[in-house]
Amino acid sequence: MVAIARAWVSPTVTGMTNTTTTSTTGPNDPTSRWQSWHDTGLPTNLGQRLHAVGTYSDAAIKKVEVLAEELDNTLERFSPTGAIDRFLAAPTEWEERIDRWATLGVLERLSQIPGSRPARPAWSSPTVLRRRPLSEVEIGLVRHSALGSIAATSSVGSLDAGLVSGELAKLTSSLVAFDGSAQASGIRAPGTQRESSYGYPMAGARVLEVPPWARASLTRLCAETDPEAPLLYGGRSRDAGKIQSSILMVVRKVLIRAGLGNDESVTPLSIRNTSARRVYDAHGLEAAAHFLGHHDLMSVAREIGIREHLPARRR
Repeated sequence: MVAIARAWVSPTVTGMTNTTTTSTTGPNDPTSRWQSWHDTGLPTNLGQRLHAVGTYSDAAIKKVEVLAEELDNTLERFSPTGAIDRFLAAPTEWEERIDRWATLGVLERLSQIPGSRPARPAWSSPTVLRRRPLSEVEIGLVRHSALGSIAATSSVGSLDAGLVSGELAKLTSSLVAFDGSAQASGIRAPGTQRESSYGYPMAGARVLEVPPWARASLTRLCAETDPEAPLLYGGRSRDAGKIQSSILMVVRKVLIRAGLGNDESVTPLSIRNTSARRVYDAHGLEAAAHFLGHHDLMSVAREIGIREHLPARRR
């Protein structure tokens, strides 16, 4: 799992559904559908199915398997409403809670469980992190939620590769490199000329690897787009700001689909920060800075979640 700052929080959860075990669930109760999922039985090939999707890491799959079994066992003892409440309220650490919420989304998307998801409990991040890195389960779910749309997969995949928001509008098929099998494998990131309105410093030009899960969509998009036209944007505007906003809107819709739309600490740039955090965990801070294209190590430390952002009044 991509680590983020840990903090102990109260096990009391607010904003949840009825926590009593005797509550009655009706046809419109968003938790009642989980009883059908339980009655059908936990898939014995859950891990294989998640591997087949191609968006989940081994760590994410292992976590989902453990949590899915726990949810299945909880549904054996409680009503759907009570079971979901207990499943979400069990942990006392922020990371564990967000993984449980994401696991519900993974199981919904994988099993195509109909209906709306229960309202997310009113959790707040225990640290001052803007654009926080996502956990491995969360980022797998975000990628999964982008599948089915070439534009969404390519846009999320470009952020996953490490592009900063200002580079999204500049990306053209002429900047994409291909491997021996004619699959998109790399991006010559153009860099940015000025600090972004999101607080990022300037990014330098660099070469980035396209994540395997997004290569097919990016390859197809390159084949269908003029080499010098914006690759991630199909509209008529040539205003860089409008193009960038349009691309980020596509990504925001993916985040909403993944159940992260109401999390104020998650933005489209959280996807890039998650990849940078993975680079940091494997190779250190300077490698993460090179990946992001930044020279300011303090800014990099804040973006990847190992140092808190200053409150707005102190920035």
